[in-house]
Amino acid sequence: MLTHYNGQDADATLRLLKMFKSELVKDIQLFNLYSSIVMPSTLLMAKFQHRGMCVNPTTIADAVKSMEDKVQAVENELSALPQVRNVNKKLKNDRFNSKSPKQVKELLYGQFKLKTAHMTKTGQPSTSEDALKSLPQDNRAVQLLLEVSEVKGLMNTLTQYQQHKRLNDDGKWYIHGSYDNAFVVTGRVSCREPNLMAIPRPSPDLKVNVASAFVSRFDGGKLLCPDYSQLELRLLAEMTREESWFRGYQDPGFDLHQETAERSGIERREAKAINFGVVYGIGAKKLAVQIDKPYLEARDILDNYWRLHPMIKDWFDDQHLEVRTEGQVRTIAGRIRRLPDGRDLPQD
Repeated sequence: MLTHYNGQDADATLRLLKMFKSELVKDIQLFNLYSSIVMPSTLLMAKFQHRGMCVNPTTIADAVKSMEDKVQAVENELSALPQVRNVNKKLKNDRFNSKSPKQVKELLYGQFKLKTAHMTKTGQPSTSEDALKSLPQDNRAVQLLLEVSEVKGLMNTLTQYQQHKRLNDDGKWYIHGSYDNAFVVTGRVSCREPNLMAIPRPSPDLKVNVASAFVSRFDGGKLLCPDYSQLELRLLAEMTREESWFRGYQDPGFDLHQETAERSGIERREAKAINFGVVYGIGAKKLAVQIDKPYLEARDILDNYWRLHPMIKDWFDDQHLEVRTEGQVRTIAGRIRRLPDGRDLPQD
């Protein structure tokens, strides 16, 4: 049955190739993208998926147990709050459920009388994570609810690792994630079931270093973790040809954040926040939160940043104009990102 299914799958894929290839060759950028990036990377990802990542099941089990203990401790402390007991009494619950919007709403907005600007579609106060983060962070109930949310998210990741591990013929355990270069619209490689591209980092809540669960398949072997330094900013320098950045990155010792700080008259940590922030379209409101400054001061810093980096500003303006006029943009590799709603964007 599996052979028959795979045969049909391969046949359908070949037919689609014949249909789409005639369209691809009409756009040389797209065809080059397909032939030089998409297909070669697909074969590479198939190898990743087939070989899998070797894991130590004991470490994963210890991490799950650590998270279970943490969840229990946080929920016990939450249940001990007098306001939570009032919620249980009012709603006639045996135990407070942190996943229940009704109970959380009664706790935060009924018992504590907190105010929020985050509303649901029905006009009710929201209990989402963003809403919790906007509430006073010195409120113990808010702190505990955020902890529960964070820990349970981590718990879900670890549980997926447990569920997807498989014993291979070599007697070692492996996780075979599903890699894809067409699932994310930007063309970024993704990994699902489970996601092996977002390993939880060590934290005070997690006594076990999850990354240490991934080991070499070779006895006595080691894993390397290479990483590009400021990759997004290097790409932005290449695309915009911003003189100070483009020239600076020719020097291996160049510190972009320090250079930005000195030119802008701000601290290095603030320069780092704005340098990375502009890549993703940060505005003054979000920048103010990140650098802990008043909105008007953050707006002035951002305005001054654009004045000091005219090539970057012009490049972003060109991208916005293309979205408004064409409803799409292209990456430097030629991939088209369709944004039809962009035609309705305001000019500013």
